[in-house]
Amino acid sequence: HLCTTSRRESARTEELCAMLLQACSVSVAVGAWMAHPMIFDDVAAASPPATAGEWFYAAHTVLELALGLLKLRGRYQHEAPGVVSPRTQMYVRHHAFSLLSLTMLSFGVWYRRLVHTPAGALTSLCLLVFHGGASLCFALAWSAGAIPFAKLLLPHTPLALGFAALVLAPGSPGRPALSPWRLPGAPASPLSVWSALSSAKSLLPAAVGPRARLLWTVLLLSHAVLELVLGALKLRGRYAHEPPVDAPGGRGARGAMYVRHHGCALLALAALGLGLWAAGATAHPESAGGGLVAALAAQLTPPPTERGSVSASTPPLLAVLHSPFGALVCGCLLLFHGGAVAVFAGAWVGGAIPAGKVLMPHAPLAAGFAALAAWRWASTEL
Repeated sequence: HLCTTSRRESARTEELCAMLLQACSVSVAVGAWMAHPMIFDDVAAASPPATAGEWFYAAHTVLELALGLLKLRGRYQHEAPGVVSPRTQMYVRHHAFSLLSLTMLSFGVWYRRLVHTPAGALTSLCLLVFHGGASLCFALAWSAGAIPFAKLLLPHTPLALGFAALVLAPGSPGRPALSPWRLPGAPASPLSVWSALSSAKSLLPAAVGPRARLLWTVLLLSHAVLELVLGALKLRGRYAHEPPVDAPGGRGARGAMYVRHHGCALLALAALGLGLWAAGATAHPESAGGGLVAALAAQLTPPPTERGSVSASTPPLLAVLHSPFGALVCGCLLLFHGGAVAVFAGAWVGGAIPAGKVLMPHAPLAAGFAALAAWRWASTEL
C-alpha cells in the first residue's frame, strides 16, 4: 500500500512538473514576444523584427522539444516507473521521435523565417493536423473523465487555434502578398487547396521519369502511405501488441489518448511528405492553377536564372528536394525514421521484438532519406 501510494504521489508530482514546464515555456515565449521591440532595437533595417507568427513558432518549438524529451523516458506522464513493458517503452520512444522531428521542422521554419511563405503554410497545415487532432483526442479523454479540464485547454488547443489562424490568414504587410491558398492573381476559391491535391493523379507522370526522380518519388510516397496507415491504426487507442482499450489489461481512456496523440503526429508527418512530393510533381507551377501546392512549387523551384547550382534542365522534384526547405523536410524525416530504427533496435536487443521488426518498415526509409541527404549535400551540379 505504501509503495502504491508513493508511486501515485510521484506520478502526480511528475505530471505537475510537466504542466509547469509547459506553462513556463508559453510564458517565456509570450514575454519575449511582448518585449521584442526592445530586444531587436539594434537589428539592421534589412532584418525586420519578428512577427507574432514567428514568435508563435518559437514557443511551439520550445514546448514540443520539452514534450519529446519527456517521452524518451519510455513512459507517459500517468504511468509509474518500472510498470511499462519493454515493447510499450519502444512505442513511446517512437512517439518521442515523431515529436522531435516536428520540433526540428518548426525550428527550421522559424530560423529561416519561412513562417509567412508557402513553405510555412504547408508546415502550419501539418502542425494544425497534429495539434487539432490532439485536441480532439484530449477532448474525448476528458469526456470520459480521464483527464482534468485544464489538460484539455493546455497545451494543444491554443496551438491548434494559432496554426489555424496562420493557415487561414492572408499575407501580412511587409511580407509577400500571398495567401497560403493561392498564387497572386489566381481566382480565390475556398476549395482551391483540395482541387490542387486532387489533381495529384494527373501530376504523377511529371514526377516519374529518370531514375533519380523515380527513386525519390517512391521514397516520399512510401513514407506518406506508411505513416497514413500507422497513424490510422493508432487512432484505435492502443498499440499492436495490446488488448482493446476497454478490455481487462487495456490502456483505459487516458492511455488511449496518448496513443491517439501518437497517431496524429504520424498523420502530420505523412501530410508533410505528401505535400513536398506534390510540390515537386508540379512541373509548371505557373500554369498549375491556384492552391497551396502550386504556391509551394513556385517558391521552391525558382527561375533558372536564379537557381545557382541547380541547372535549368533540373526536373522540378529534384529542384524541390535541393531547396533549403526540401532539405529541412528530408532532415526531419531522417531524424524520425532513424530514431525509430534506433529505438526498435534497442527493443530487439532486449528481446522485446523479433529482428524483422527492426528491418521493416523504418530501416529502408531511414536509409533512403540518408541517401537523399548525402545526394543533396554532395551535388553541386544536378
